Amino acid sequence: MRYIFLIFALALFHTNINYASESADKANILDSLKSGNSPIIIEQPKALSSRMQHSSSASNEDESHDIGNHGNNNKSAGYRVQIYSDNNQRTARAEAQRRANAVHAHFPQYKVYVAFQSPYWRVKIGDFRSRSQAEETIEDLRQKLPAYGKEMRVIRDHINFSE
Repeated sequence: MRYIFLIFALALFHTNINYASESADKANILDSLKSGNSPIIIEQPKALSSRMQHSSSASNEDESHDIGNHGNNNKSAGYRVQIYSDNNQRTARAEAQRRANAVHAHFPQYKVYVAFQSPYWRVKIGDFRSRSQAEETIEDLRQKLPAYGKEMRVIRDHINFSE
């Protein structure tokens, strides 16, 4: 029994020594990569670099166009009013733009978003922090634009806001 315990203790001790030397090697590899003394060279293609910069500077990948830009760059969870959503390939884009222009003409104080999320074209209005604000806006929209009333609904979305 003593021999089994002794063999087990030696195996455990040997494992700890190997683990410690591997950890030290990993730390040395990371240090050498950070210091620039490594034989490993990581190259990033210029196209990838420019794409990453373009992606980070875009306000939102699903927003293809907004009308009435108010210059807001801060993002938060909130609500918008969706007034149009269609996937008809022949007419949806033109109808979305037509509705966006009509809403902007009647309500220039709200930012209007025309978005394409395959296969749907959508028109969303406003940047509301509360659902009640969005619902009040729906009532105003229904009074001025009753033809769009059936499709209007409040949706959760990432909104732009200013401090």
